[in-house]
Amino acid sequence: MNDRFKDRPRSSWDVVQFAITFFGLLITGAGIVSTSSALAALGILLVAWGFGYFVLKQW
Repeated sequence: MNDRFKDRPRSSWDVVQFAITFFGLLITGAGIVSTSSALAALGILLVAWGFGYFVLKQW
């Protein structure tokens, strides 16, 4: 396991990105349930945005 980030506190920007990812998952689920492809695509884009932030942060 990587100990480099072990005791670093989360910044407020991390909390915002977690929220974007979480709500992206909710919007994707709502788009699937309501059979709205536009809503599902928006949710997938939000999830990709959130995951992309954390991937680039670790890189």
